[in-house]
Amino acid sequence: MDNCAVSSLRALSDRQLLSGHEVKSFLQSAIEENDSEDSKRMQPIFEREFDKYGRTKRHTVNSDLTLMTTSSFDHHLWQVVSFANSHQSAMALRLSTRLLNIEPYDPKLLQWHISLLVENENAIELFKISHRLINMDYENWHGWYAAGCYYLTIHKYEKAAELLRKSLTKEPSAGLAYLALGHAFSNEKEHDQAMSAYLTAERVMRGSALPHLYVGLEYGSTGNHDQAESFLRRAMEIEPENPLVLHELGTNAYQLGKFSRAKEYYEAAMVIIEQSKAEYESEVVSRWAPLLHNLGNCYRKLGALNKSVRISYGPFCDQKLTLLASCLQFFS
Repeated sequence: MDNCAVSSLRALSDRQLLSGHEVKSFLQSAIEENDSEDSKRMQPIFEREFDKYGRTKRHTVNSDLTLMTTSSFDHHLWQVVSFANSHQSAMALRLSTRLLNIEPYDPKLLQWHISLLVENENAIELFKISHRLINMDYENWHGWYAAGCYYLTIHKYEKAAELLRKSLTKEPSAGLAYLALGHAFSNEKEHDQAMSAYLTAERVMRGSALPHLYVGLEYGSTGNHDQAESFLRRAMEIEPENPLVLHELGTNAYQLGKFSRAKEYYEAAMVIIEQSKAEYESEVVSRWAPLLHNLGNCYRKLGALNKSVRISYGPFCDQKLTLLASCLQFFS
């Protein structure tokens, strides 16, 4: 194996073709097969390309490796990815917006930037970027993908599905477009088509937990929580430190009446969120309000009413008064 084939390495990473266990095995074999000086110098690049959460930022960067310098475009793009995967979407979006001024048509940057715009529900910017990309290159799938995401954001799901299908005719292996198409079908209650789109995404991005997560959510929305659990567990095997996966596993366990297990999943998700908050010196954003609310409900079901009151009276719990009343009635 050519350990200096960075383009091939990036293709594996960008398309998310390897699961976490496969990445570890791949990196280990790459190091063992070639013990040359060049191989050792390439090791930081190998590790960083597959680092979703920014852990390699503590490592010393070799100044003679231009791909790894802290002033390079690749370094800042890697930061966007690690911010986004650590659920620091506001930080990631600010940085990706600045990077677009430098490389407005970089494929990897465009995919992450569009996804971050969707997460932040920035329909205006999605509209602008979709028109710019389509006008620049009608055959490029990114423009049609951005247009589909724009209609997804403004809740026009039929139009979104139409444009996302068009993006897939331009690039049949675009896993993100399949995920977005699944969301459009899911919001239209077209569960079979949604699952088909998610499962197709799984085939083209095997290293991502998202397809399994969304199939699990689809099964859960139809009341099939046992089947949902199998897909959510598979998602956790791929990304065991993803708080979104842990949250949904807890919610599914709650629906099955397994309150102790649900509590364990919720608390594990909270630990990861708190670690991210400390690492990036950020606040626990309102997107985690459902997690706090569900954890409070779980404590109530288990009789830990004092804990439930403390959690339910948190700053982001939208239904805190209702849940607080439910807890207080047990004291009266």
